Amino acid sequence: TVSSQEIDLDSGVSGSLVSSNLSGSNPSLNTISGHYSSAATRPVSLPADASLVKAQVKASMEGCSKEDILQLANDIQSDLGSMKDRYRKQRDHIRQLLETESKSNSLQPQFTLISSLRQSLNLALQQNNTLRSKLARIHAESDIGELPILAAPQEATLTRGINGSLSYSSSCVSEFFDAREYADSGEDTDDDISDYDISDTAESGTEEDDNVYLEADSSSSPVAETKVSESTMELEALSTGRRRVLPVPKTDTEGVNLWNLLRKNIGKDLSKISMPVTLNEPLSTLQRLCEELEYAELLEKAVKSETPLERIQWVVAFSVSCYGSYNARASHKPFNPLLGETFECVREDKGFKFISEQVSHHPPISAAHATGTGWEWFQCLRIRSKFWGKSMEFQPEGKVQLTLDLGDGRKETYIWNKVTSCIHNLLGAERWVDLYGESVLECKESGLAARIQFVKASYWSTKRYELFGTITDDEGSVLQNLFGKWSEALYVGKAPSAKCIWRPGALPEDFHLYYGFSRFAIELNELMPSEASSLPPTDVRWRPDQRALEDGKIAEAESIKLGVEQAQRDRRRQRELGQIPGPYKPLWFGETNLEEDLSEEETKPERWTFNNTYWKTKSEGFQGIEFEPLW
Repeated sequence: TVSSQEIDLDSGVSGSLVSSNLSGSNPSLNTISGHYSSAATRPVSLPADASLVKAQVKASMEGCSKEDILQLANDIQSDLGSMKDRYRKQRDHIRQLLETESKSNSLQPQFTLISSLRQSLNLALQQNNTLRSKLARIHAESDIGELPILAAPQEATLTRGINGSLSYSSSCVSEFFDAREYADSGEDTDDDISDYDISDTAESGTEEDDNVYLEADSSSSPVAETKVSESTMELEALSTGRRRVLPVPKTDTEGVNLWNLLRKNIGKDLSKISMPVTLNEPLSTLQRLCEELEYAELLEKAVKSETPLERIQWVVAFSVSCYGSYNARASHKPFNPLLGETFECVREDKGFKFISEQVSHHPPISAAHATGTGWEWFQCLRIRSKFWGKSMEFQPEGKVQLTLDLGDGRKETYIWNKVTSCIHNLLGAERWVDLYGESVLECKESGLAARIQFVKASYWSTKRYELFGTITDDEGSVLQNLFGKWSEALYVGKAPSAKCIWRPGALPEDFHLYYGFSRFAIELNELMPSEASSLPPTDVRWRPDQRALEDGKIAEAESIKLGVEQAQRDRRRQRELGQIPGPYKPLWFGETNLEEDLSEEETKPERWTFNNTYWKTKSEGFQGIEFEPLW
């Protein structure tokens, strides 16, 4: 028989083992009896014959000590702990896999897009290589020994002519350019052109100006397509034999503090202030005047036109074309010419020869003259520049005069004025140019006149560079309308029959690295070996500080610039003291109205005219001419 004490012990041991397996606890020997009593009350899964189990437990316990039981409990607890650790690791691994799969699913569309773009890029590169090979084969097989005779330009034809630049294409595309939204826009035009207030506010335009373009806004039909001569395009593909890039890219101007230079001169004329050489471009004002002849083929079209209306249209296009490169040149200023400095430019490819001279230093006045086939061009220019804090304004004084020789002793003379230009965001990184005012072009022989309004940019609008105008007869009746953007294109007529008559040529690929120069501007300061021996010593291409800047020698250019400017001041002082006899007299331009005793501020550019001696004297090797040393 088994005593009650032994049965209770066996029950307690059995309860302890079950409790240990369920909870994983580690009961101490001192409290094992308490656990036994509590475990006996818990529901456990036992066979119906509980006495049999108790007997088996007793039999197994007879050979085991309490230390063995404790060791068994510890082993069980260790196994449960390791199982728990493995579970946590597997759970974290599964969670990480799920998150990775979710991310890959979200990136799958981007991978697909990138793959598609790569395929498109590869296809485009293959097509480009194919076109390059075809172009090279065509160029190798082409024969330009016999060039076709070009027909005279028709009414709807815009060609550049044989004497046009071979580096440009000013052809127009067949799309209508809406200069202003007159019907629905609430913007106004700058009606008062005499008030050069540079605040970016819009003035009110006239009702007549707005009515001119109501028809243009009401139609979206394309304009008449402008045809371009294929033979002319082939001619333009030829090389001029001149350079296509400057020796070095432009220098960085970040180290120049414009505010410190200009803050004491707000509202003043800056023509007498010396600027650091890094703010200059390697061209002088005399060469910038020559740039206005970049589209001289427009004058040839005017000479060949049959009616006065056609001729004045081409002359207007020429007057607008001189502003075509202004916006790309907003970052730098040209060199101020020294008194007596000259520049000549003979371009057989463009059909003109040009000469300019700095005829006055105080005030600074530049005179220029050019001739071409059937035309003669002249201007004398003074520019007043003023600094207004965040912008700089340039107000030109003087007229431009053009004479067309129509044959049989018939001539037409056109006279017009230039408009005000203003460089905005002067102290910022991205500067831009705005033109505003009215340019009036008149021809007394025909009685026709053109009034072109350059619209001042408004602070409240993103529209810039716009112009519009009309051509009228001697009675004031409107014969033709003009509109466009001075930086993009000029159109005549109204939609849907408006026609593009001028568009600026494309700039070089890296124009922003080379002061925004067009190819024609890049060629202006080039000293050709064939020209060097016949140039006078006063030609700007001999000017050392400008040449040093073009070559990237900044320190040398700055030092030379200070030297030549000081030498000019010394020569003026010597004249005032009588050490150099007589006042300075220009060599190639004569001064009129000498009986008028005017101050420097009252001196007008119209006082000078071309004396027609330069080219004859050059052909004689400038014999007997005493040039004043300038540098």
